[in-house]
Order: sequence, then C-alpha cells, then structure tokens
Amino acid sequence: MSAGKSKCCFLDASILISNFFGKFKNKLEKFLTTKVKYGIPCYVSSSVEDECNERIVRVLDFMGESMSLLRMRLAGEKTKTQHEIILTEQDILLIELLMRGLYRELSEKAKSEGEEVPEIEQTLLRTLEDSLVDFFEERFKEAFKVQKKTMAHKKDITPDSMLVEEIHRVGVPKKDAAHVASALQYISSNTLLGVFVSLDYKHIVNFQEQIYEKFKFQVCDPVYAYWHLNYEETFRELIESRSS
Repeated sequence: MSAGKSKCCFLDASILISNFFGKFKNKLEKFLTTKVKYGIPCYVSSSVEDECNERIVRVLDFMGESMSLLRMRLAGEKTKTQHEIILTEQDILLIELLMRGLYRELSEKAKSEGEEVPEIEQTLLRTLEDSLVDFFEERFKEAFKVQKKTMAHKKDITPDSMLVEEIHRVGVPKKDAAHVASALQYISSNTLLGVFVSLDYKHIVNFQEQIYEKFKFQVCDPVYAYWHLNYEETFRELIESRSS
C-alpha cells in the first residue's frame, strides 16, 4: 500500500460539470464519500476552470436562444387563442407545453416566428424573457461556483508546453493534455502522490496505460481514485504484466 507521501486528486472538467448537472450520480457520490471519509484534498487547475467557464457560457447562450424562441412561440399561441395580455395560470401551463417541444423547434426557428404580434404583447414577453435569462444566469453561475468550492480548491498552474505536447502525442487532445500536464506538474513539484480523476473515457481515461507507462502518472475514473492513490504498486505490476 502506498505510504509516506501526502495524497491528492486533481479533477477534470467532466467531474465538475457532471456533478453540477446530476450525471453519473452513483459514481460521484461514492467518490465524494471516499474523499470526505479519508480527507483527500482535491484540486482543479487553471485550465480546468477555464474549460468549465467556456462550457457555462455555451449553456447560457443556449438558454438565451431557448428563451427567445419560447417568447416567439408563446406570443404566437396567445395571439391565436386571443388570450389576455396578463400572464395567467393558463399561460404558465402553455409554457410547459412549449418547452417540451423546444429542442425540436430550435432547428426550425425561422418557421416558428409566425405573424408579428402586437407591440405591447411583444414588450411584455420580452421583459419576461430578459428577467428569466438574468435570473438563470445569476443563479447558474453562483450555484456552479458554490458546488465547485465544495469539491475542490483551484490551483493556478501554467502547464509546460513541451509536457502538454508529449501527453498529446500519446493520444490525448490538446485541451485535455493541458489538464493532465497541470496536475502532473503540481504533484511532481510538491512531491505528492496524486491522481487525475475524470469521467471522460474517450479523451483521457482510455489512455490510462499509455500515460502511466510514459509518465508514471495515474489517471482514472472517480470510482477507482482511492485504490489508485493507495495501491499504485499493484497498478504498476498489472501494467507491467500486461505489456510483457
């Protein structure tokens, strides 16, 4: 069993994003329970935080477009049914129905605009849209910051470009290679025993053996993080036996 060095985990963007949206709940609950039980410190690098922020912007852009389409659809429906201008319980239920078909409607946005609605109706709905977007943006960003702080502390790390390129040559995409390189640099320079935890099998975890063989650095699924931290010797023996 690995002993002596302090242990830590570096988290991939896939961990933070999945945890926020409730994906892979069983895996992440097990990981977080283990983290708390054994007091394992977790970190995110600058590059991981940047990727998370980029994803948040894309989600907010999508939400803005969705609200815009919803406003147009709601305006068209209210015009056809001659609803009153005041938003009623019937309107709220209508929003629910329109949201259900929103993804389908996004590809046909131009066709969904319909006839021009009365100005006062259009203004009211635009105000509703803007309020909702502002509300979601504020709550979304704040909620993400809170959950990130509960999972990990940020470490400002500038990944070495040569190391990033070496990891990239193994098969890991450049952006993900920067995440792995940042973690490897920090762990090596601080004489720690650490692993890089990710749910991204396609771009990171599937290159687990190649990364370990070349850099003696472990990347893994969150379910196995504890075992990699404490039984690196066993993992190394397994890798060596498979390559011999």
